Amino acid sequence: MELAEILSRVVDGLEDPSYSEETDIMPLVNEFVTETSRLYRLPDLQARGTLSIAEGDISVEMPDNFHKDVYRIYNSSLLKAVNLRSNLMALEELYSGWENQGSIKDVAIIGSTMWVKPVPISDQELDIFYYREPVLYEYDDEESELDGIPDDLCHVAVDYVLSKLYPKIESGLEGRKPNTMFYKEELAMGMQKILFACKGAPKPKPIVKRTARFF
Repeated sequence: MELAEILSRVVDGLEDPSYSEETDIMPLVNEFVTETSRLYRLPDLQARGTLSIAEGDISVEMPDNFHKDVYRIYNSSLLKAVNLRSNLMALEELYSGWENQGSIKDVAIIGSTMWVKPVPISDQELDIFYYREPVLYEYDDEESELDGIPDDLCHVAVDYVLSKLYPKIESGLEGRKPNTMFYKEELAMGMQKILFACKGAPKPKPIVKRTARFF
């Protein structure tokens, strides 16, 4: 579904010409895409990138479009998979401090920074698989489609926008607000469908060190 059709459906649903497509509706469409990508692992937002780590470096910045959830890391210099650790402390505990040198075998990701161990003794490259930021849209880009949202579920964006605007329209009503409740219910069902569409999408599996306990 093209962006122009989504905007048109929202306008038809509102039946209120005081709301602007550009300033009132379009920002909420982008908000829907942003929030949905934050909540779910959208399959269409899977991305691959290459990080170059220079000899002696202990960290590297993630790609500019990195959003979340690195689910695979491969050291293309060694032709081996790299272990993802749960946090920086877990990474450091594998080694005696940060002075160990060698080929990169373990990493931890904190925010937009990847920390690596051992300290590389040569330049190395890591291929990473992750979820990228969705591309948001300008108002005049009407032929574009919602980035990352399954094609058959783009209509959920309409329910999202209407569920945000109708509380303002019906703010003066006493008791039950019919349109507000209707679109919130439609939105809830639509989000469940999007969640189902994400079933099976790869997710990060950081290695957590287990401590044996004896009773």
